[in-house]
Amino acid sequence: MSQPVLPNTSNFLAVALVIKRSRDGPNFVFHYPPHVAPPQTHQPHHELVSDFRDSDDILLERLNNTGSRDEPVDPTSKTDHLSHQNWDDHQFTESGTQLVPWERVAGFPTQDLASVLTPAKSYHKTLFQLSLDPLYCVSYPIHVPENGVWKKKKKQQKTEKAKSTKTDDTYIAPSENDASRQSGGDTPTVSDAAQSDQKDKEKGKEDEAEDKRASMTMFNLVFIIHPKKHEVKELVATLYYNIIKKVNKAYKYSQQHSDFVWKESKRIIALKDKAREDKRKMSSLWAEILMSSSLAASVQDIYEAVSQNKIAALQLDTVAGPLTPSVQIP
Repeated sequence: MSQPVLPNTSNFLAVALVIKRSRDGPNFVFHYPPHVAPPQTHQPHHELVSDFRDSDDILLERLNNTGSRDEPVDPTSKTDHLSHQNWDDHQFTESGTQLVPWERVAGFPTQDLASVLTPAKSYHKTLFQLSLDPLYCVSYPIHVPENGVWKKKKKQQKTEKAKSTKTDDTYIAPSENDASRQSGGDTPTVSDAAQSDQKDKEKGKEDEAEDKRASMTMFNLVFIIHPKKHEVKELVATLYYNIIKKVNKAYKYSQQHSDFVWKESKRIIALKDKAREDKRKMSSLWAEILMSSSLAASVQDIYEAVSQNKIAALQLDTVAGPLTPSVQIP
């Protein structure tokens, strides 16, 4: 009887979180481990692409033809020596282009990976599998509900609103009488209160509309694997049913109840943007992200536990209180 195919550090390369925003589009938020080298290929050196920009074009061409079984093209080319080591510092090409260490994963530019790892809504809560020969990206994409709002409405909302209206109505009569007895005119009138309430409502609607325009429309926790050909089907199924679906459902719950995934993603993106400007070392940045974001820490916990066939006990520090889901491969 053959042994079951389980994830390990050889066939399980990384976990990555990708989001899509209504205004700014896809964003490759975070990945772990920090340094993910591309799989070794047997492609002759003279066939490698010699220009950094051209390699990105070829990657896009490959991403648009993921069903092709042609021999893989090494996307690292001129910067190949950087991708096979713990590339920690920022580098610059002869033309002055800044190469940021966290903006390439497994040899691919994260900007391009983000574009193909944020699939259409038809993939919502289904198996999404993308082949980037010899790699596979497996996930369970989560899209925002049809009304465009993540947070579920409370059942008591209408009842509370009715109670508030009733309370205001009973206050009107004495307010008018009290106002007529005041000499200085300092007491707010019913009209003033109504105008104030109206302004608050309008401001609330404006804030909600602005948040909706700028908010996240989907997120996708992606598992990047490098199985042998005969292992693909079993490894994908093992990860998908035991880990990927369950973790994404936990993230979905935390997002619906406290906007957790979006708020944590914003924090991580802000740290990365600042670090890019400051040309900060990747090791220093990743240490801060893992310390300050429980979402990032959960990605780390997932990879380290699952790659060693252990229980991944997560802690998501949401504003509504900590969530502690756990997942494992039986």
